[in-house]
Amino acid sequence: METRGIHSNSPATQWKDGMVSGNGLLGVIVYGDALKDTYIYQNTKFNVPNDGVRQAPDVSAILKEVRDLTLSGEGKLAALKSSAAASAWLRQHTGNEEADWDIVHTYSFHPGYKARLDVTSSGSMTQYDRWTNFETGEIGVEWQDDQGTWIRKTFVSRTDNVIVTFMEKPTGTASFDASIGIDVESMPNFAKSKIMVKKAVALDGDYLALKGKYTSYPNSPLKNGGYAGVTKILTDGSKLAKDGIVTITGATQLVMLTVLDRLEDNFELTDPAIVNQLLEELNAVVSKYTTNGSFDYTAMLSSHAAIHGEMMNRVSLHLESGPNERSLTSEQLIALQNENNKELNQTLVEKMFDSGRYAYISSSGYNPPRLMGLWTGEFMPEWSGDFTTDANVNLQIAGGNIGNTPEAMESYINLIMRNMDDWELNAERILGIPNAILAPPRTDGDGDPLTHFSITDGFPGQYWISGASWLLLPFYEYYLTFGNQAVPNGKGEKEPILDILYRTLTKLGNFYEGFLTEDYVDDQGKYIFVPTYSPENRPANRNSTLQPNSTMDIASARDALLMLIEVSKTVDPASDVSKWQRLLDRLPHYRYNTDESIQEWAMEGIEDNNYHRHISHLYPAWPSLESNSTDDAELKRGIIQALDNRIQNGDESAVHGLVHKGLVEARVHRGEGVYESLLPLFTESYIFSSLMMSHNDHFSSVYCTDGPITIPAVLMEALAYSDANSIVFLPALPAAFAKGEIKGLRARNRTTIATLRWDISNRTIHAVLRSDIDQQIRVSSLFGIGEIQASGASISIVPDKANTRLLSLQAHQDASILISWPVLQVQS
Repeated sequence: METRGIHSNSPATQWKDGMVSGNGLLGVIVYGDALKDTYIYQNTKFNVPNDGVRQAPDVSAILKEVRDLTLSGEGKLAALKSSAAASAWLRQHTGNEEADWDIVHTYSFHPGYKARLDVTSSGSMTQYDRWTNFETGEIGVEWQDDQGTWIRKTFVSRTDNVIVTFMEKPTGTASFDASIGIDVESMPNFAKSKIMVKKAVALDGDYLALKGKYTSYPNSPLKNGGYAGVTKILTDGSKLAKDGIVTITGATQLVMLTVLDRLEDNFELTDPAIVNQLLEELNAVVSKYTTNGSFDYTAMLSSHAAIHGEMMNRVSLHLESGPNERSLTSEQLIALQNENNKELNQTLVEKMFDSGRYAYISSSGYNPPRLMGLWTGEFMPEWSGDFTTDANVNLQIAGGNIGNTPEAMESYINLIMRNMDDWELNAERILGIPNAILAPPRTDGDGDPLTHFSITDGFPGQYWISGASWLLLPFYEYYLTFGNQAVPNGKGEKEPILDILYRTLTKLGNFYEGFLTEDYVDDQGKYIFVPTYSPENRPANRNSTLQPNSTMDIASARDALLMLIEVSKTVDPASDVSKWQRLLDRLPHYRYNTDESIQEWAMEGIEDNNYHRHISHLYPAWPSLESNSTDDAELKRGIIQALDNRIQNGDESAVHGLVHKGLVEARVHRGEGVYESLLPLFTESYIFSSLMMSHNDHFSSVYCTDGPITIPAVLMEALAYSDANSIVFLPALPAAFAKGEIKGLRARNRTTIATLRWDISNRTIHAVLRSDIDQQIRVSSLFGIGEIQASGASISIVPDKANTRLLSLQAHQDASILISWPVLQVQS
């Protein structure tokens, strides 16, 4: 078993404990039962449709009323006005005079089907082990009985786009027997999906197939759509198909190859076309890897693992593990952690770092990770298993750029860009602004119409105006991190990232030009943002979520305009950015409470509500780089005090709230805050034996991946901060992590931090930097710089910055840096 992976000494008894593999499009959950195994097959495109309208309603005519009511403290009435206008539009749109607006939920992610593999064994079972190798993407199950040692392996191929399971006879017998069947109707909540299913088994036992037709809702783009999957069986044994089960006898080798896809239109249960197409794909794989009648699993794995393993191994983290702890099972490590809920078990931290990175890579390809990554064992999961864009998907891609996975980030860019037309319609329909963009708070990957808002102000998603800036910021970070690379443009082609940024940010600038008007300015001549929505909170002294001047909206607008100005000047140095600068200059200032904390709404008379999981008002610290790129001490103090004021307990124990807090703590250079944010996630029963996590503590909510996938981002931000001109080593190192090493991080300045090694007891940092270009970078350490030595680069002093040096880097050459700090640490 490789160090970078996990293993368990018992099979999963629920799908949430199943081990996972994926290639960013297809996925599988494996229970790992030696003799009665279960495989749940996935495709990230699979969505159960509903009867909701798939266009943003035109409510722009009542915007002034909504603004005035919100500004006067009548946010509830403003929301009712908006939903009444939505109802009027809906009646006209559908021709149904009795139609009333209600929140339109995203389509619900669903599994394809499950397969059951039964194997005949002999004698008692010993030496059981199930495992996942993060470096190859393989899931394995091993055991011994009277017939010898058995091993069965499964992975999802990136090169061949199929799911493969492979097993051979044990050494002590001439052959084995098995049976395979597939099912979907018995899976949780299947009946609620209203999917009509047809199963088929080839007469010769060559394959099992399942087709599912979606309900034909009039408004659904999938009204004539459906999905299919085929599991092909290869064996040298005899096959018999009966009652939907394929029985195999006398086999020395068994291979199961599975592929799934969907049709958005022209799908019929009686039409064999999609099954035949999938069979052709599987037969091509069989032909590619079969030699002398034997399937070459090793060759198939090798081509996939070369890609997957290289991505996985670009970044690694090593902390001080206890003796032999890395060989413990997941259950043993979790139990060891539970024995001491005051301290993080550093081996489990390492494992969660690797597991989160593995899950991110495995669920990124066509889409970025959903709320559930790429895996679900039930239909109609909570929150539809969708892409929630007011926090969850943003958190999951937080480590994509700095974690050196540009391929995975391209899946995120693809998701956003292929639905950009809907963003334009949203801006025009909701706010009456043409040639502009407005992002929705949730998407299912099949479109981004802004329809997810309630009748009341319970969830006024139509007036969440921060979305486009927040969702485009990772595009800009991609540019800073990797340069002007070609990325998906959403139309099946690739374009330079700068071209995409220039086009989309200009439309975002148009949005702010239309939204910020002279009718709504304060006594200092600054624009008033109205209406705004700070997800998913409301003030302590007001009864509505709709309020003016959400701090998140102000901060994200600032970011958007700064990005637009910078990109415009880069694309065309002669471009006139004066109108964007005028907008920027008139953004309202942040406001602060009497305890110096930054207010969630920058408006006099509105009080913060600190009993909440979201910390959207801390946007200037994360995802923005604002608080680290300014000398504004008031802003930095305000963010820290606001963090201390926030209370996460009870219903507010959502995993995304804790990892979000951890990211902000890292940005404000509080290592103990990072530690305290992570500690509950490790000690309060969030972690399944698969090392995936529950949305809430004590396994009280849905399976989700925004926790495990974001944990690596929190740790990477704590170990290295970067922007376009600088790198800060160990900005938020927890004291407990006194010694360690991380390799392969990317800085937001086209520099790889090939190695970062620290030892607090020796007061040293050793780093190896490798720049893509010739450049000068400021490097600093919050522990101070007593001495600094470098090879492969020249060093110079930065005036008035005792703990900063200017490093001159040459393209593609390693620069080795050794920093020691004084006994009395000096803070920058």
